[in-house]
Amino acid sequence: MSIPLVCLHLPAAVDCIAAVAAWREALPGLEVVAAGPADVPVPEDCAHLVLAPEAGMMAALAAVHLAHPERDIAYVRAGAEMSADWVALLLRALRRDPRIGAVQPLCDALHLFSPFAGARPGWVVPRHVRSWLARCSRNQVFEVPILLPVCGLFRAAALADLAAAGGLVDTGNPAARLRARGWSAVACDWAFAHWPGGRLELPLPPEDADVRAFQAHHPLDPLRRQLADALSGGPDVVPPAAPALKPVQLHITHSWGGGLGRWVRDMCAADAERHNLVLRSSGDWSAFGYRLVLCDAAGTPLREWRLDFPIRSVAATHYHYRQVLAEVVREFQVDVVIVSSLIGHALDALATGLPTLMVQHDYFPFCPALSIHFGELCTRCDGGRLRACFADNPLNRFFADSTPDHWQAIRRRWCELLHAPGVALVAPGEAVLRNLRALAPELALVPSAVVPNGTEPLAALPGEPDAGRLRLVVLGSLAPQKGAEILRQALPALTEFADVHLLGTGDEGRGFEGLPGVEVVRAYQLAELPARLAAIAPHAGLLLSIVPETFSYTLSELWMLGVPPVATRVGAFADRIEHGRTGWLIEPDAAALVAQLRILDGERAVLTSVRNAIAALPGWSRADMVRAYHRLTPLPATAGLSGPGPAAAGSERLPPLRSGSLAIDPEAPARQVAADFLDYLGAKVEGSRRLGGLRRRCVLRVLRGLRRLLGS
Repeated sequence: MSIPLVCLHLPAAVDCIAAVAAWREALPGLEVVAAGPADVPVPEDCAHLVLAPEAGMMAALAAVHLAHPERDIAYVRAGAEMSADWVALLLRALRRDPRIGAVQPLCDALHLFSPFAGARPGWVVPRHVRSWLARCSRNQVFEVPILLPVCGLFRAAALADLAAAGGLVDTGNPAARLRARGWSAVACDWAFAHWPGGRLELPLPPEDADVRAFQAHHPLDPLRRQLADALSGGPDVVPPAAPALKPVQLHITHSWGGGLGRWVRDMCAADAERHNLVLRSSGDWSAFGYRLVLCDAAGTPLREWRLDFPIRSVAATHYHYRQVLAEVVREFQVDVVIVSSLIGHALDALATGLPTLMVQHDYFPFCPALSIHFGELCTRCDGGRLRACFADNPLNRFFADSTPDHWQAIRRRWCELLHAPGVALVAPGEAVLRNLRALAPELALVPSAVVPNGTEPLAALPGEPDAGRLRLVVLGSLAPQKGAEILRQALPALTEFADVHLLGTGDEGRGFEGLPGVEVVRAYQLAELPARLAAIAPHAGLLLSIVPETFSYTLSELWMLGVPPVATRVGAFADRIEHGRTGWLIEPDAAALVAQLRILDGERAVLTSVRNAIAALPGWSRADMVRAYHRLTPLPATAGLSGPGPAAAGSERLPPLRSGSLAIDPEAPARQVAADFLDYLGAKVEGSRRLGGLRRRCVLRVLRGLRRLLGS
């Protein structure tokens, strides 16, 4: 949608230069044309004067439309006071429905459009109204029986339709004429225009049936009550700041957490230029997508849908999923889609028609095992190998109830959708694109880019490790694909000359607990990592994945902390590490690991050399990453005209996750949800005086016992 032309109606000489300059700053590229009698001087910031000898607004609009028949036209009567971005605010509503012909803001010039009811004179401060509406509006667009004579926005096609029917005249009701031609005249509840001249006369008699019915069931009644409460403290009550207009970016992802969950959180937290929403699939091992949860950038659930037909792994297409996605795109006025994972989703996520990035944090949905590893790195995957993979690959464990035929159909449709206009493939490392093109050569023609994952800097560990026994650290999961068997086979030889510290292993670390020379910490928070490693003072970190990692946050963390890595020569490790300078690369087997570490144990000086080299590596922050993604999805000047929902994500006016009182992060582990709930319930009971002392103590004893069972 192009930027509208603004028709500035000048029934008399009014100084509008400052206002016009502010409008242009808020929406670059805006053109303003003055319309009025020939004897009215043209403000300096207007292109020229279009003669409209009659005093009426419709006559002025008719004259401007005649000169610019292809342009949407925003009209404003000189002297009206509105926010600088009023055109952008009205464009948000016009984008909602192609049959909206005209849209108006709320305005105190007519009671029919006024958001105020019962506010005392002088208590309404016009400059505060926009901020109050940002807090209280219901994201509502509603049909109106008349047009506002102060300001509004017309769609070019609706103006042309009216002109063809002789409807651009100042008699009668133009809103009714629009409806007769199949167009809606609407108002939106997030924009406001102040008319300093007091109330205008109603353009239609009060006995008009449409107006009378509208007033009897006014859609602004709930907003008016809420604003009346907000304004009850008097004119000195300052509202919260109104949120800025920004483009809206929708992330499609799963609820598994892990590295992908961290990437989504980092993208949302570091993005100051766009509003970010997250649509997560949620389910269980029977179906990974039986619910969809829409969250704001902070992870607060906004809406939830239970799919009529659960998605077990990924669906080629899905009717209910398309309806949900269309609702999100429409209601939150999404500008860009970033698909981070299709687990529990339908491939329809790639077919919204919006600029779309498919980000490969793993090899799904091409590979049902996620990791293109079946005994070795997969360089081909025809029907026979895929059937064998489902039968014999221990890493193909997530979607075992799917069939090879289903997966081949998914691959075909996925590749077709990636070739659609506006869709591009993105990976955090070149190896990902290289491997995918080897497996699916048709992807070579898909637009693609490499954007490394950004990280916030961590301070390097102080000093150098002492000259005692070699100390090695392994960060993160010890699942089979992360090299657990390599480590297990190497430990008897390694512990002869080294101590091994396993941090963040999860439940997979249980099998390593109690082994001589090995210390296991199953879980830690990222913020604790520098202190934990400072206490260990490791000489090197081990990265033992047997599958091709697509990036590895763990490698970035080791580098930033100044810990030299020893990594398997697969995937991102082979691309990112320069052997002997920024780390060491080994073949993925226990003998190669032990041999390399014996060399390092005997030549400690090379560890110092690598520490110096990795200290000089350039950083790549989360903000760098966000800017790179924005360059891949440049947006026109009219982007960012989204509805107010995401602009104030998390505020009271957003729809809750469900009608009940709980809002649960779908990424949170069930144990954590239960612990948080018990903590909350305990605090409520402890603060209650309605239970009585004895009953309160008994309930608290039960709750605290349950809380202890869950652990810290």
